[in-house]
Amino acid sequence: MSKAPSLQLDSATLADEYDRLGIRQFNHGLQLLDALDLRERERVLDIGCGTGRLTESAAQRVGAHGEVLGIATARRRRCRMRRRTRESR
Repeated sequence: MSKAPSLQLDSATLADEYDRLGIRQFNHGLQLLDALDLRERERVLDIGCGTGRLTESAAQRVGAHGEVLGIATARRRRCRMRRRTRESR
């Protein structure tokens, strides 16, 4: 029987470095957002949102009347995502 994947790859250091280390992934995410052609008032579900950097970009595209929900399993990255969204309001 296979072992369930571990979510123990959550550390303060990795959370701090997540945005810097994931710049290439973020840039690909921006290309995806461009291809989706998000409009004001639309809704977005960002699964595996990490620190919420791309989630924030999606929120800017859908505007104040749109909705974006980010889901992250790593607690420290989730905390940074929440902080990021509070600061951008």
